[in-house]
Amino acid sequence: VALLLPLSAPGGAGATAKALKQAAEMALFEFNNPDIVLVPKDTQGTAGGATAAAQAAIAEGAELIIGPLFAQSVAAVGPVARNANVPVIAFSTDSNVAGRGVYLLSFLPNDDISQIVGFAASKGRRSLAALLPENAYGTIAESALRQSAGEKRAQVLAVEKYPSGRQNMSEPARLVSEVAKGSNPRANAIVLPDGPQALSTLLPLLKQNGVDFNRVKLLGSGQWDDATLSREPVLAGAWFAAPDPRGFRDFASRYQATYGVQPQRIVSIAYDAVSLAAALARQPKGERYTPQMLTNPGGFSGVDGIFRFNQ
Repeated sequence: VALLLPLSAPGGAGATAKALKQAAEMALFEFNNPDIVLVPKDTQGTAGGATAAAQAAIAEGAELIIGPLFAQSVAAVGPVARNANVPVIAFSTDSNVAGRGVYLLSFLPNDDISQIVGFAASKGRRSLAALLPENAYGTIAESALRQSAGEKRAQVLAVEKYPSGRQNMSEPARLVSEVAKGSNPRANAIVLPDGPQALSTLLPLLKQNGVDFNRVKLLGSGQWDDATLSREPVLAGAWFAAPDPRGFRDFASRYQATYGVQPQRIVSIAYDAVSLAAALARQPKGERYTPQMLTNPGGFSGVDGIFRFNQ
């Protein structure tokens, strides 16, 4: 089983890859007599690197590819794997790269947005504004927001996107505040699905621009499932969609006991992917990782609950 990750990528990507690799290895430590060999391959965080890693893994006899992490890398690996009839369980959050033997084990933003918009609408929060990152995640989140709002009879009054960097967030935050400020705001909820780093800048900007968080509900995604945000006073009473945290808490304590650090929230997916690979390896060769096996409608038990792969 090949594990394709951006191990040598700079910055946060490389750190996340290391954590995913450790979680994958922990799954083997904890599995009873795993009959698989896990072979890490470095994608370097690029499409070309992912293609080369997949080709090398298949040449070495990989029956299953786990990873890569980024959408462009998954898109590059897909054709190589399909030509060899090797399935891929990737970690991208972009559902556009799934299909034809490429499955996604990830926290999909469209699911998060759909859940939180539906919940907010059920509580009377039907006038929405949104602040989204100017990247692929933000594009997916906007599409999900508009679709979910239409289905739930909610209105999207404003959507603003911000490039990376604190200095680029002021104007988008001001524009969203125009529909959400004052004692009688037109928007009674703001969708802010980005993680702790972005929120540390966006929340003070919204407050400075006159948004009253007692009148306007803040709505988030699974990226809010972070200990630093649970201590943020402004977010008291805010709502976000995420898996039941109990399974991850247990996993996190075992991870910390093994590696001496708290795991990133995302890494449970690597643990689940390798646990699944080890469980299915008990089947005869040629039957282990077939589409019929992987798309079992009963699904599989993971750290964060039941997960299922669709066609």
